[in-house]
Amino acid sequence: MEGASIRERHDNGTYESHQDLTNAEGVFEFSDISGGLRGCPPVQLHISKEGYVPFDREFDAGSRGDTVRLKREPAF
Repeated sequence: MEGASIRERHDNGTYESHQDLTNAEGVFEFSDISGGLRGCPPVQLHISKEGYVPFDREFDAGSRGDTVRLKREPAF
């Protein structure tokens, strides 16, 4: 899904002001993790796109190739 917004979610429930978007193939790479694979805590990402239910998910620092599917918001 192209153009989905990706923002890091902090432990206190707030979100980074910076957001990235998925590319034309719906792919996003999160590589701004400090501390290396063993020293990094999981990262929490908030994924959203207009017309879809937003989604929060925790990813381990060594995660690769994970797939996230957003559900369409119900039409009223």
